Amino acid sequence: MYISSLKIVKMNAARIHKQVIGKYGQVMLDIVQRIERGEWKGGDIIPSVTCLADQYSFNRLTILKALNHLAHEGYLSVEQGRGTFVKASRSKTCIGMLFATDVFHEPSTRIASLWSKAAQEFFHGRDEELKFYVDHSHLFAKDIPNHDLFNDVERGNVRGLITVESNALDVLARSSFWKNHRVPLVAITMSRAVPHTVRMDRRAMTEMGLEFIQQRGGHRVGVIGFSKPSFDQEHAHFLAQAAACNLQTRLEWTPPHAAYNEEEGYRNMLKLWECPEKPDALLITDDIMGKGVVQALLQLNVQVPRQLLIVCHANKTSGIFYPIPLPKIEFNPADFIARAGAMLFELMENPFLPARAIDIPPTLQTADAV
Repeated sequence: MYISSLKIVKMNAARIHKQVIGKYGQVMLDIVQRIERGEWKGGDIIPSVTCLADQYSFNRLTILKALNHLAHEGYLSVEQGRGTFVKASRSKTCIGMLFATDVFHEPSTRIASLWSKAAQEFFHGRDEELKFYVDHSHLFAKDIPNHDLFNDVERGNVRGLITVESNALDVLARSSFWKNHRVPLVAITMSRAVPHTVRMDRRAMTEMGLEFIQQRGGHRVGVIGFSKPSFDQEHAHFLAQAAACNLQTRLEWTPPHAAYNEEEGYRNMLKLWECPEKPDALLITDDIMGKGVVQALLQLNVQVPRQLLIVCHANKTSGIFYPIPLPKIEFNPADFIARAGAMLFELMENPFLPARAIDIPPTLQTADAV
């Protein structure tokens, strides 16, 4: 059965009902109940504004506001000169999922299909439909990550949104449009850019990678994938964990990067291999940069793992590292969708929940390691 934001409001505490939607909301709720219990059926004309004002003992402006909102949500149809009718059918609201633009580019397409499959399985049989959106970087300057998403939000068709490694979190955070519409938002991300997040635990990935290197006999370890904005914090944790694993490292073996792309990975690997004393192990903390690292390794003719033991974060897809199979630290998309979906439903029932971040631990995949 279709569930609108009105029913969610009804299920919330009475204080939210009174403080947020007021008298016109009470009228809306009652009309929805009358429609859903069959008192008014699709195609029926409902009483006039004057009659409803008498029934509810509210003024005409309150009734008109309620009817306009119900028409916007798809319950009613207002026909000039004829009256207000109950719509025979109403389109379902949807749960949106916003992906980064690069989901259409190799090597991201495979992981995008894993995310979407996990979401379809989680939301299957629920009242809301699932609709996918892709952020567009050329719109970020306008604080609009996707025109279709904002149009659907404006029409009241989006009950909640889950972002999956989207580049648009900062856009949504500062957008006055998004703040005004108050659509519940949960982000699946490496960082905590919005109040409610399900995070890929980057520190756990680093610790797992260094422990693997130690177990495989590595001694001198470098890292590629620490970004300049967060370098100090990430590097400090890396140094502490490397010391705990009795691994040596040097600053020149941990070059920070400006962007997450193949070119940065390629350049950083070439620079690292120019060091007079080279590491015997390498942790790659970004999968896309990892592809560039592998290209550099092939060009340099570095033998993996004989000359250089490598373990990489691979939260998108393991295929990007072909033709060199590597140990990978990965996440299961289904785990993230299940936690993000549950958090989103809680937010839709109570939008005033305090900020929360849930960390999902990674797993180490070594079956295809050389």
